[in-house]
Amino acid sequence: MKLNSGMRLDRLRLLTVWCVLSVLSLLVNFAAHWRSAHLVDFSSEASRVSWAIQHHHGFSDPYLSGPSGPTAQMAPIYPFLHAAICLLFGTGKAGWAAILALTALVWSLQWTFAYDFLRYYGRPGAGLGAALLGVIIPLPGRLLKWEAVFAACALAAGSCLMARLVARPDRIRAGLLGVVAATTCLLTPSAVVVFFAWGMLILWRRPFKSTLSILAAALACAMVPVGLWTARNYRTFGHLFFIRDDAGITFTSSNTDCSQALLIDNVTSGCFATVHPSANVSILARLKAQGEYQFSATQLETTVAWVGSHPMRFITLTLERFAYFWFPLERGGKLVLMNGLTMSLVTVLSVLSLPWRRSPGFAILAAGLTCFPVVYYFIQSEQRYRYPVYWMSFVLAAVGIELTLHRLQEQSSRMP
Repeated sequence: MKLNSGMRLDRLRLLTVWCVLSVLSLLVNFAAHWRSAHLVDFSSEASRVSWAIQHHHGFSDPYLSGPSGPTAQMAPIYPFLHAAICLLFGTGKAGWAAILALTALVWSLQWTFAYDFLRYYGRPGAGLGAALLGVIIPLPGRLLKWEAVFAACALAAGSCLMARLVARPDRIRAGLLGVVAATTCLLTPSAVVVFFAWGMLILWRRPFKSTLSILAAALACAMVPVGLWTARNYRTFGHLFFIRDDAGITFTSSNTDCSQALLIDNVTSGCFATVHPSANVSILARLKAQGEYQFSATQLETTVAWVGSHPMRFITLTLERFAYFWFPLERGGKLVLMNGLTMSLVTVLSVLSLPWRRSPGFAILAAGLTCFPVVYYFIQSEQRYRYPVYWMSFVLAAVGIELTLHRLQEQSSRMP
């Protein structure tokens, strides 16, 4: 009875925290975006696919320059979700408000998971502080047309499951982790390396034989939804690939003679318009003539050859993109600059958590922060790429600050 009572109390506490965070998130984000146009923004590839779905063209036409037919350039969950909201509420004021409200609520849920993660490791104060500070940071408008916040929430939910699985593996939680892994990868496929690293962490922390069956259950649950999308892509394009086939297009638009590290610089300089089908009608025509899969494969071959002939330029771009991922100071308005400064500060403060490195919680977050960004070091940088793991740095910074304050308090108490 006491155990059940304690579990109910924990759930009530979490629900209360989420309610408080949700109110704050809704207030902050509606205030931040109230002066913007109260219309759904369709100026991203994800939202263009949403537009195609709404107009009965299927999962297609991601490019801003015109229709291109069926696509695998985007992971599926966010475009379908975006389309569902627009079909329910329209693309005017109601649709704009619904997308903003849902994104704000998912943002607050992500911080609730962050709080629960630290609470599980006996640091509720740091968790609550991180959640309250994180949720009052307004979201840039670009996140209302991309999947970043939703991917962040899925990773935060996965981290909470990981904390329990590292402590005591069981098949139910493993199955849930598999579902969360599939959801995250169908939002942003680059997250697959995080879940692979987390699986290795469980094997390292727990007996190998007993844990292997647990991970098999997680993998089985993850493979069903991912397999269904893979089957769709094979039927559409005649090739097997993992969720998206945009490696060639993305890699090429980031590594050319005119490329710079930041996407916004490539757009303003005109370089982006010379290499990407979203900004060039003639390139889009080539894509349609060759087919999306073959066009991407050809682009990848061309760029691999460019890298071979320009190794130092490629290394320089990669190092610059590495720096921009962790310190995303880019042009784009006061809100973008403010968030970039906050992210950069959090990156620095997260180093204070190193004394916590023996905790499994530190290992879970460190694995996520190490693995997730790798693919983004090779493509043109944009601040939104940081959001799926932003909360991890925030949580580590909160723990580091708490540890530092505790250490200073101990030192002052020892002084005569």
